[in-house]
Amino acid sequence: MVVDRNTYSSTLLELVDVPGFMKYDIRVLDDQSVFYYKLRYRTSLKQVLGDIQLTIEKMERVLGSIVEVLYQTENYLLNPEYVMWRSDTTFVEVNSGRLLFSYYPVKNGEQNSIKDFLIELIQFVDKRD
Repeated sequence: MVVDRNTYSSTLLELVDVPGFMKYDIRVLDDQSVFYYKLRYRTSLKQVLGDIQLTIEKMERVLGSIVEVLYQTENYLLNPEYVMWRSDTTFVEVNSGRLLFSYYPVKNGEQNSIKDFLIELIQFVDKRD
């Protein structure tokens, strides 16, 4: 996926640690700029969801992470439409357990809606709690 590295959001997320978002490098490959997300000590939410069911308390933390990211898009003047609302592009920090979302400032049809993301998560909630 080709990226314009001269945009505000590309430069911001490459240089600044924005709370709730994955930091990335933009590298040139075959004369095109591409994203490389820093995944060290992180695993995708999709992989974690395959191994556990979400308790109500864990779901509250997930919802808190979503709210935090929405606030950060406003605080840092980022377009919320470019948040990748997908469990395979949302990562869990191993040490802290916090969620980090991917931001992809290019319209490419891969972004899901927040509604689809929440519907996917609800399927993993343990309703016995």
